[in-house]
Amino acid sequence: MKYIFKLLFLSYLFGLVLVPCLALAEPDVLDEPIGPDVLDEPIGPDVLDEPIGPDILDQQSPKSKSAVKQKNTQSKSSTLTSKSTKKGVIRLKKVSIIGNAERLSRVSGSAHQVKEEELEEQNYNDMHRVLKQVPGVYVRDEDGQGLRPNIGLRGANSDRSAKVTLMEDGILLGPAPYSAPAAYYFPLTTRLTAVEVFKGPASIQYGPQTIGGALNLATRRTPMNGLKGSIDGSFGQYMTRKVHSYLGWGNERMGFLIEGVNLSSDGFKELDGGGNTGFNKSEAMFKARINSDPNSDIFQQLELKLGWAIETSNETYLGLSESDFNQDPYRRYLATQLAQMNWQRLQGQVDYRVALGDSINVRVTAYRHRFARAWEKMVGFSTNTVTFEEVLQDPLSSRNRTYYDLLTGQADSLSPAERLRLGMNDRSYLSQGLQLSAEHRFASNEWENRIQLGVRLHHDYIVRDHTERLVAVEGGSLNIESDANQVVNNRGETIALSAFAFDELRLSQKWRVTPGVRLERYVTSLDNLKDDSAIDGSDWMLLPGIGMWYTASDHWGILAGVHRGFSPLSLSQTGQSDPEESINYEAGTRWQFPDFSGEFIFFFNDYKNLVGTCTQSAGCEVAQLDQQFNAGNALVYGAEFVADHYWRLKSWGQLRGQISYTYTRGRFQTNFNSGFAQWGEVREGYALPYVPEHQASLKLTWNELNGRWGIGFSDTLVSPMLDEAGIYGDGSTLEIAPQHILDAHAFYAITEKLQSYMTVNNVLNSAYMTSRRPFGVRPGRPLLVQGGIRYTF
Repeated sequence: MKYIFKLLFLSYLFGLVLVPCLALAEPDVLDEPIGPDVLDEPIGPDVLDEPIGPDILDQQSPKSKSAVKQKNTQSKSSTLTSKSTKKGVIRLKKVSIIGNAERLSRVSGSAHQVKEEELEEQNYNDMHRVLKQVPGVYVRDEDGQGLRPNIGLRGANSDRSAKVTLMEDGILLGPAPYSAPAAYYFPLTTRLTAVEVFKGPASIQYGPQTIGGALNLATRRTPMNGLKGSIDGSFGQYMTRKVHSYLGWGNERMGFLIEGVNLSSDGFKELDGGGNTGFNKSEAMFKARINSDPNSDIFQQLELKLGWAIETSNETYLGLSESDFNQDPYRRYLATQLAQMNWQRLQGQVDYRVALGDSINVRVTAYRHRFARAWEKMVGFSTNTVTFEEVLQDPLSSRNRTYYDLLTGQADSLSPAERLRLGMNDRSYLSQGLQLSAEHRFASNEWENRIQLGVRLHHDYIVRDHTERLVAVEGGSLNIESDANQVVNNRGETIALSAFAFDELRLSQKWRVTPGVRLERYVTSLDNLKDDSAIDGSDWMLLPGIGMWYTASDHWGILAGVHRGFSPLSLSQTGQSDPEESINYEAGTRWQFPDFSGEFIFFFNDYKNLVGTCTQSAGCEVAQLDQQFNAGNALVYGAEFVADHYWRLKSWGQLRGQISYTYTRGRFQTNFNSGFAQWGEVREGYALPYVPEHQASLKLTWNELNGRWGIGFSDTLVSPMLDEAGIYGDGSTLEIAPQHILDAHAFYAITEKLQSYMTVNNVLNSAYMTSRRPFGVRPGRPLLVQGGIRYTF
């Protein structure tokens, strides 16, 4: 199988070279080169059309000198101006962690963005499918619907995306980013206008998680020029339905936006005995903006953002035995009949921004998010002598056969030991804080300096109320036989103060240095509400980093960087482990020509202490929940490659090819025995679980000359992954087989404002395994064909 995978990957590279040879492309007409003295022009493959980072104003001062001194007014890239050449028309910029007015060389690390037009083109409702196209990102699918993404960056554990700094419009979005960083909430992909992945030294600006990097999700802005709106509806197999609309109005002094989306499905899995295995998810957002005269010396803006989201999903942690998966991958056992997740989220945010002249920008944001979830699902058998995992790994043994028959409904519960435990994990969260950032620019003919300072006071908590009831299997149905018994009741709370300083210094026409430092100071506590016991802890960490950029020519350059990675500690009732720490290095090159751009980067992460956190989604038992385990030293290293090429096919239109590839090798450096389900008995040299060594993606899109219609394909390959720490191919460690997923999309513009589209997920209808966690084998989504229509005005 590994040779087949390598052959397929080599065919990707061959195809990238072959396509331009077959195309009747016009000669490239070079635009103005990106010279070393053109500071405001982009040089990376994934630069925004409209700039700004999460700690920069959405709108720069209209009198900015850098807006006036454009090197080339016909260049593709924009300058820092917030006012267009047309009188009375201004543009507000996305809250982006990458930025685009300044060159991407200012980003001292690997940075990638999936833009709004790409999101609309592919019409994905699953964040996993979006991120598999980005190098250095690994995902572990769980439900096949993308409801709760598991995202890891450069070898960081992907479970519940807990090792990634997740942001929406530059603000932490997790339910409790410090006390319980597991991301049970994730915005619907269909309402996002950009997805940005940020790795390397500059990630110290976006803590608390700096081990792998940051993920920022940009939402729609308030209109600037009159009434804007859209309504989008689609329908597909398994009664998959989407309705998405927004309406907004604005001018240069004020604006508002209302947006709502509903996504639902009856589910592609078939429950023994019948039943719905789908979900229903809705989100709404309101924004209102008021600002001063764009032509004033001091520009001020105040924006209010409110959000609401709700979900009901009939999802379970119980998968299948491998033999059942091979026979029918989309089956669900009778024991999962009562499984259901319900959650609700409320969001409030007030944002004040001011630009003082052409060099000072300040942003102050107050935010408050409330999240409540209740997930009822089977968690085990009434007897503690056997687990779901043991039964599903060997269901037909004399010891396990009775329990397997209970899960599938083939046998009735005949004794107290033959009962199932139905757990209700009821949790409520609060995340709130005040965040301030400031930026100062000053420059001369030979040097330029851009200093960013930030401070955040953050408070979050989680209250856990976990109960269990006993359930008997009788005549092919589930009967609840006991009242709820409380098994966990505690409150975890954290108060954190963080600050950073980041300096982008151009020393000459060729060299740029970006030193920075972050301070994390937090106090955390965990109160056991059942017996009134409590534990507490505190820690602080200084996280330095530095990046360097050298302009080798007008179109390419070299980058390098090093920073200290850190993941804060969350307490458990068993006590306190050590925080996760690493030293992360990277070096590479980045280039951009008018029709060809890309980057190639080596990375090396040296973990001083790798930490695993027990969750049920990781396959841990109830008694282990939230415990943390030290793994000591580990090394993760590899390479990332991405390239993007446009071909103009004379009168046939335009063809675009995008390829990305990631090689990752992660190995433990110590021997130890761990209670963490994904590690177990570890020996030096064992590979990290759920980190594929190879991952590749190829995208080809073609648009008709006038943009009336187009078609595209996305092909993704993921090499085998280990289910727990071990050695590839030794036969003793369970593996997740290679994944090959081909998706397609097409659109046709009926009128200038009305567009029809079609998406096909998993064109080959591959029955592939995504995970063996939490308990048993889990399938990816089968063939899904959807058609839709979108009206925009």
